[in-house]
Amino acid sequence: MSLPPLELIAYATGLGLELPETGWRALQGGQTNQLWQVYTAKGAKVIKLFRPNSDTPLFPNDPNCEARMLTALAPSGLAPVLSHQGSCALGTVLIYDHQPGALWTKDPARAAKLLRRLHIQPIPDGLRHMPGGSDMVEGQVATMWDSLTPALQQELTRLKPQTPVSASRKTALLHGDPVPGNLLIGATAAQDMLIDWQCPALGDVTEDLALFRSPAMQQIYRGQPLSPAEHARFLDAYGEAEIVGRLAAMAPWHHWRMVAYCGWKAKQGSAAYAAALPLEMEALIRSRAPAGS
Repeated sequence: MSLPPLELIAYATGLGLELPETGWRALQGGQTNQLWQVYTAKGAKVIKLFRPNSDTPLFPNDPNCEARMLTALAPSGLAPVLSHQGSCALGTVLIYDHQPGALWTKDPARAAKLLRRLHIQPIPDGLRHMPGGSDMVEGQVATMWDSLTPALQQELTRLKPQTPVSASRKTALLHGDPVPGNLLIGATAAQDMLIDWQCPALGDVTEDLALFRSPAMQQIYRGQPLSPAEHARFLDAYGEAEIVGRLAAMAPWHHWRMVAYCGWKAKQGSAAYAAALPLEMEALIRSRAPAGS
């Protein structure tokens, strides 16, 4: 059992939750913030402590965005019910209902249908815009470039995709970080939901789909990349040919960006991203190969 900081226990107790010190259970999931499950007279809750100043070049860490998304999406069942938003000496705190279920590890069709449910939801105001396309990706990689090793810079220069892709003309509600650790699978598909809503956006749905399919992200969160058959089942279940075609066109750019991000995270000391980088590099090389080769 991993107890939270005493300041957080005192803060939660002050809210009237009446929590014994032994009533906290650390939860796995996101790699940025800390989460615990607690049992109260009002049912099981999740207490989430945000780590300040923890944005990355691809993933903002905005507790206000998360609170807005929980409020907007809880009625649809796509997000947990928010109970409290506040701050203690350690940072911002969100408390929301704990949902039974397990983090996604299999059945790519189930994940695709969950993301499809999300992408047809109304878009709340105030979200960042992610139009997709090669220009956006190049801009994101540029923000990481100076932090990469010279060897990786050389490889990224050599393997940079050469076919531009325009920004998407369609916009949808995006989770922004739909990796396996953020998909909660319930007893039925109707009970599936997404968690860790700190970086939502409006924009190109291929941004969400690419993050879920990323070999590096799959390796980090479930221990292995998707197989070719799993990729196929995921795309079939998402069920929109135009989007599948755009995802294929963007694949070299998405892998190129994720290679850069893995390198950036590795420079920050992440062994997990350093180990996953070669998998994303292999996918980048495959995506550049001529069809049928």
